[in-house]
Amino acid sequence: MLDTSYLTELQNKHCDGMTESELDYFNERSAIYEFDAGMERRQAEELAMHSVLARRSREEMENERAAR
Repeated sequence: MLDTSYLTELQNKHCDGMTESELDYFNERSAIYEFDAGMERRQAEELAMHSVLARRSREEMENERAAR
């Protein structure tokens, strides 16, 4: 069985939990990084988590701009 404890640690450190949309995005990104880019699973999932955080940050900035 794969050890994915690092993902939980990464989520706890950087996220308050992912929405369903973010989880879908995470799974899509990690699959692309792993299979298309040839990365190891752990590296692909870590990069995918950072992609989720970047996307979340962009959406927050866009929402703040729209609220002005």
